[in-house]
Amino acid sequence: MFSNKKEMFVAPTPLAATFAMVLGMVVLSGGIASADHKPGHGVGSGGEEIQAQIEIIEIEIDALESRVGGSETDIGDLIIDVGKLQDTSGPKIVFATSTTYTGNLGGLIGADQKCQAAATREFLPGTYLAWLSTYPGPAIGQPEVDPSDRFTRSAAPYTTPNGIKVADHYGDLVDGTLDNPIAEDEGGGTIFVGSTWSHTAANGRAISGSASTTCNNWTTDAFGTEARFLGNVNSTDFFWSAPGASIPEPCANSHRLYCVQQ
Repeated sequence: MFSNKKEMFVAPTPLAATFAMVLGMVVLSGGIASADHKPGHGVGSGGEEIQAQIEIIEIEIDALESRVGGSETDIGDLIIDVGKLQDTSGPKIVFATSTTYTGNLGGLIGADQKCQAAATREFLPGTYLAWLSTYPGPAIGQPEVDPSDRFTRSAAPYTTPNGIKVADHYGDLVDGTLDNPIAEDEGGGTIFVGSTWSHTAANGRAISGSASTTCNNWTTDAFGTEARFLGNVNSTDFFWSAPGASIPEPCANSHRLYCVQQ
């Protein structure tokens, strides 16, 4: 972990040098913040929040290095990942839907709409996306997409609707364990037993598979179709997002969705 600014620039690799340049410019300009950052609010207003942002960026750099084998990478990739870090002034809400759905969710768009509708119904603030992964599918033309590709990485805590802390920040959310399970629905009701469509590892990345193991990218509940790797709302280890074994689940069955405020 970086203990001070000087340490950020020691013996950089080509990728680390690019990271140091981008992070250095942002930190020296007054903290990591979004375009609509306001002084005294969110990141940049305290050392703890900046430190949380640095931890999140470290996770992203590790992911980028693994993608390119430690060699040079496209600066655009780095800018996009760093650009996902957003100024925040309050906790982000996470919940599992009170309603269950078959595997025909209407794709990622349909799943996101279900999350947003559930949040809106209970007057929860903000925009919500489903914790869900898809795979390339020529029949529907979708690329592989997962939460790490499309979620905002917040330095704020993630909590249930009743304020129970699930993670300290995005980096903590995807480190493999949760502080508390996501065992509340959008109205704050306790879920004693439940599973979620997911096919996503606890680090926010898609688990190896194909469209045929994600209900054709969440567009079918036809007989004979299946999904794998459901989340468990009562778990705090990596099982919260997906079990360690690939277990077929008919797409005609019904499960909840995890929804995460952006």
